[in-house]
Amino acid sequence: MQINSKPDLRAEMTRRLKILPPSQLSDEGAAAGRLLRETFRWNRYGTILLFLSTPFEIDTMPLFEAALEGGKKVFAPRTEGGRLRFCRVLRAAELWKTGPFGIREPPEPAEPLKTQNFPVLAVVPGMAFDLAGNRLGHGKAYYDRFFVEKRGPCFKIGFCADMQILPRVPADPWDVPMDALCTGSRFIPIAEHPSE
Repeated sequence: MQINSKPDLRAEMTRRLKILPPSQLSDEGAAAGRLLRETFRWNRYGTILLFLSTPFEIDTMPLFEAALEGGKKVFAPRTEGGRLRFCRVLRAAELWKTGPFGIREPPEPAEPLKTQNFPVLAVVPGMAFDLAGNRLGHGKAYYDRFFVEKRGPCFKIGFCADMQILPRVPADPWDVPMDALCTGSRFIPIAEHPSE
């Protein structure tokens, strides 16, 4: 599939993700979580930034549970005023609230991510990725802004289903590439010297 326009690729990926069986997204999430936990990167970081998956993303709940059980500090994103604000999650079974885009978010009050929590391992959602680390998000640039404005070292991992890795994803100069990708079947390092 070669689509050069971001809106057209988003529409195609939305169509493809909506027809995937929920069990496949659940199984791939569990398998990707196991793969990620076997990497030295997982063991290197005490703080994890982790998104709450929607019904059309691979399941991140097994990774939440493993991170919390392993004593990691886990933060999940909230959208506030055009920015992402990461808040501490203490239990996988939180009373999540629904944010402005229908995405689950940590409830208030919650401890915010602080400079002293860095360096962090960021597990990042996306609609599509390529092997150069380019990421197609939902078009709001929340993650790109966060990575530009972050307050410390951050290793970025695109966390997705195998079918979301494409030969090429269109990218603009302001798009922030991933340092690695993780699917249900493989962990793919991209940056030899990541921007940590």
